[in-house]
Amino acid sequence: MTSTKGKIGRLVTIVGLILILLVGSVWYLSWFHLSRKVPTTYASVEQQFNYGTIGSEQLDSVPYWIWLVLPRLFPKKLPGPGGYVSLKMDWEPGEEVPVGLSKQTIGFPRVSLNCAACHNAQFSSASNGESKIILTGSAPTFDLQGYINFLRSSANDPRFTANYLLNKLEDVYELSWLEKNFYRYIIIPQSQQALSQLNDIPELLKSHPEWAKEAMQQFPSIEFQNSQTAQLPNPT
Repeated sequence: MTSTKGKIGRLVTIVGLILILLVGSVWYLSWFHLSRKVPTTYASVEQQFNYGTIGSEQLDSVPYWIWLVLPRLFPKKLPGPGGYVSLKMDWEPGEEVPVGLSKQTIGFPRVSLNCAACHNAQFSSASNGESKIILTGSAPTFDLQGYINFLRSSANDPRFTANYLLNKLEDVYELSWLEKNFYRYIIIPQSQQALSQLNDIPELLKSHPEWAKEAMQQFPSIEFQNSQTAQLPNPT
């Protein structure tokens, strides 16, 4: 009798340890691939302003690898050739994203807008035609409305599926088996849902077709933290 109870006790202990190990492993893998924050360093203050995070990745971001392939998957949804450059974004040689976007790893690489998206200006030298960026200047040429519309339209396209995106992702980045499953079942579906919610924005834009350019010219310090609560200026 005592021997039987001892066996049962050991069995319960083993099962409990296995369950704890399984739960701990699932928690760790989920944290590592979805929530782990990797610090980012910058070579200069100027680089940090152009590409630094403002802490909005958890609320307002796009997975970097999805963001990277969207222009290749849906080129006709952009105003012209050249990918995101067609939206008049300044893309410096050697950088992973245009000026005004930050790349931050929180579980997986994400991109989100920062202050430089609207607060930088570019001019070309009359002597040699070299382009230079002026930090904190206004950037009325950046088509913020077009950028939002592109993300929204892509997410609402019936081809925006895990299979379609993952096939294209293989051309630019080799995902591990585990990463593929996180993208297939969690990251891509959540991204599609989040980007498709941008449907609420165009209704506001219909009466303000040039709101992004006008707002940045008239109110250079304005910040839109949430598209649902942003108060759009009435261009005159």
